[in-house]
Amino acid sequence: MVWQEKVNCILFLGHRWDMYTDMFTENFVVPDLSGTPYTVEAEFSGKFNFAHETSLKVRAHSLLMRREGSNPHSINMFKVDWRDGEGFKPDLGLCELLVYIGEERTVLIHGEAGRGRTGTLMLLRMGMTAIDHGIPFDPKEQLRELRAARAGAVEKKEQFASCQAALHLYHLQTQTDISEKDLEEARGEVVRAWHRFR
Repeated sequence: MVWQEKVNCILFLGHRWDMYTDMFTENFVVPDLSGTPYTVEAEFSGKFNFAHETSLKVRAHSLLMRREGSNPHSINMFKVDWRDGEGFKPDLGLCELLVYIGEERTVLIHGEAGRGRTGTLMLLRMGMTAIDHGIPFDPKEQLRELRAARAGAVEKKEQFASCQAALHLYHLQTQTDISEKDLEEARGEVVRAWHRFR
């Protein structure tokens, strides 16, 4: 699937990095859907460096896929430390990672069931895209649309609240007519509201 869909970025959502270290630091051979084998050369690139302060921990890897008769295919993989069933702390970490990845890339999101964390990440991306293009965004309405496509997306209230808080912070960050002091006060209120909800 990675090869056929020309995936060039993988977001791996988990909290047990040690379980997957060997898998993504050594070369391995796997067959694609047609049975043609391809090799994967993997290299640990280091921790993702955030411009903003964040509690999020992300490791970056570079993968190079080779298949006989085809050009090599490179993939950036980011392993995001995020426990199953949990939201995330209200900061700009995930937003910054999604901005870095950009909208033009084909991204594979790998979680566990593909609902809670994956759904939260998808809702966050949808909201960021709306903000970037000046389109009105109603998180509850978008969640209904997302769940129509993927039943059970965004499983916990805490995940939805984390997404709302991050989108509010992201929207504030894009404002050019707000003073740094007012921006900091607004950020503080978003964080306090998130803590009250939890």
